[in-house]
Amino acid sequence: MRFNTKLYALMAVLCGGLLFTSCGDDEPNYKKTDPTPTPTDQSGKTDPSTPTISTEIKNATGFVNQVAGEIYLWSTEVSSAIKSKLNPETCTDPISAWEEVAYKNGDIQDKWSMVTNDYASFYNSTQNIEVTYGWDVTIFYVDQSHTTICFEVNYVSEGSPAANAGIKRGDVILTYNGKDITPANYQEAYYSTSGVFGYSHGSVTPTETATLSAVEMYENPILVHKIFDIDGKKVGYIHYTGFDKASIEPLKAISSEFKTAGVTELILDLRYNGGGLVATEETMAAMYGPWADTTTKTLYQQDVYNAKYNEAWKNDRFHYLNVTTDSNGKETTYIDQSYNIGLKKIYAIVSKGSASASESLLVGLMPYVPIEIIGSENTHGKYCTGWVLSAPMWYTELTNQEKTPAGISNWGFYVMISRYADKDGNCPCMPNGLTPTIEAKDNPGDGYQLGDEGETMLAAALQAAGKAGTRALALESAPELGDKFSHQIRPKNFGLRIDNRPIAHQMLLESVVE
Repeated sequence: MRFNTKLYALMAVLCGGLLFTSCGDDEPNYKKTDPTPTPTDQSGKTDPSTPTISTEIKNATGFVNQVAGEIYLWSTEVSSAIKSKLNPETCTDPISAWEEVAYKNGDIQDKWSMVTNDYASFYNSTQNIEVTYGWDVTIFYVDQSHTTICFEVNYVSEGSPAANAGIKRGDVILTYNGKDITPANYQEAYYSTSGVFGYSHGSVTPTETATLSAVEMYENPILVHKIFDIDGKKVGYIHYTGFDKASIEPLKAISSEFKTAGVTELILDLRYNGGGLVATEETMAAMYGPWADTTTKTLYQQDVYNAKYNEAWKNDRFHYLNVTTDSNGKETTYIDQSYNIGLKKIYAIVSKGSASASESLLVGLMPYVPIEIIGSENTHGKYCTGWVLSAPMWYTELTNQEKTPAGISNWGFYVMISRYADKDGNCPCMPNGLTPTIEAKDNPGDGYQLGDEGETMLAAALQAAGKAGTRALALESAPELGDKFSHQIRPKNFGLRIDNRPIAHQMLLESVVE
């Protein structure tokens, strides 16, 4: 995975390394957003009254100020900071200023809302479209000397440059263009678009090389799906890395396959799934929840907005199993019964990289389906839902302010607007994530590929499902690496839970924004 380099510095600040949780009528108004400057953007870039602050920065600050003051989940709590730090007359960097404004109170901290001056790249990243080598990695020190680091490959995307070069899960990337990877140059290596990488499997000395050129591609989040037979019981397995729109139909086809095969339990592998679209999440909930509940408009989840909109948007606060509402208020269903598996139990494989929509799906289903959580650490703890807004969406589509101010057509704001809870108002992942009930540690160096029943975490899930004779779950590693590096590359869509549907429903902001 690779984000546009303009986003890297911002995200590094947000996460101390890297950070980064459906869409109205399934696709909101992104297609109306023109990332190139419009005629309104062609005025002079410098305001003579404040020569040190460009028109673009002044207008971008005004955009962030308006959005945060109006719809931000914690708008009341940070109102004074919005006024002081996001003052268009004095703010010289709205991206950094927002990081200071974002709500922080003990364990409850907004680590996810973000401002970007490259909205087009950010939006593409939410759809699993990026310029990439096609690998997902964890960064380790090579040994305890902490002088060199390596990328241990968690998985590679099908059809990617890395996959085509023969790189696989468990391989260790050790050099870039003939040089060791170090804390000083790892960003250059990871965010490069071409280069020669030395790698190995089974040692910390490069044994093979791969010459790679990154490509812009869609990375299919469905890595593996299969069915296991455990003494006559059919157990499905799916490894899923991101809730995007394009995967909805393939997910439905897999569920139909599982249903036809008589699957009654599901191993849902979300260990590298950082989040994504609520529409996809809710489609999966309809497939995995009890069919009786999906046919009776049963409450799946509820949202809490800020004080101003909790009442105004009360009709959008409630989400139901297998029920969605279009922009005209018409209710339709996500799926028919052919896609509902009729699960009796779910085994969820998770890690610290499981975040946002991954956590929300499990939270929403827990009252309806028994769920065992398999892992060695809590999930991330992302309990909020956000809107992805471009400046043109805010000014011309939502608030009817006629035109987008000069210079900010490609600015955007991923802003937390609500926190989610299950049907009873509970959110067990708030604030510190979901806690595993079965211990198993992710170990790409165990010698098994994802979907192989010997792979460490899948083996633990199969044991929990009753499979005898699986290998002992020793946490051996080949090679044995040093400590994890302090700055990690997070999974794609990390911290994203995007639900722009209320935008299509509620075009009421023009009456409140002045």
